[in-house]
Amino acid sequence: MQRISFYKYEMSRNTILGLALAGVWFAGLSLGFVAVRFYGDTLVSCLSQAAAVPVSIAAPLVTLLPLLLSALAVIVFQPGLLYGICFVRAVALAMMLQALAACFNGGVYLAAVFLMFSSLVFSPVLLWYWWRRLTLRMENFVPDTLVCMAMGLVIGLMDYWFISPFLVDVINF
Repeated sequence: MQRISFYKYEMSRNTILGLALAGVWFAGLSLGFVAVRFYGDTLVSCLSQAAAVPVSIAAPLVTLLPLLLSALAVIVFQPGLLYGICFVRAVALAMMLQALAACFNGGVYLAAVFLMFSSLVFSPVLLWYWWRRLTLRMENFVPDTLVCMAMGLVIGLMDYWFISPFLVDVINF
């Protein structure tokens, strides 16, 4: 009997942590979509000008910073920090999606999905990984991290081999 009650406790704890993570994610997405209404003109004009500006050496550092912060939050294991990173990532993702949709008038969301393919497809994998870290803490850390890294590599290769050449063909057409 005690084993059944422990299982119910663990299941309810895991469910609450997962629902809290999903709630933070959807709150961040909602805030990001709403925030573009207030900052949309500036963000859209910056995105429009970005195509004509040469790439900076700081671009890889800026794109890797959220991933490094996420890895730090998982290693140090501060659940509040992990929820905060989840919220910030969701806000940034939604703002970029909505701003890219504003840049393209015709195929609005299709263009945004192709331009942000890696981020969109990797988001469920990252949410799964964060949820596993919240519920299991450091148990199964290495296998889960390897699965997450392998999925990221596969998604990145799909983007490199299929999506990017397609976008180049569309732009050159």
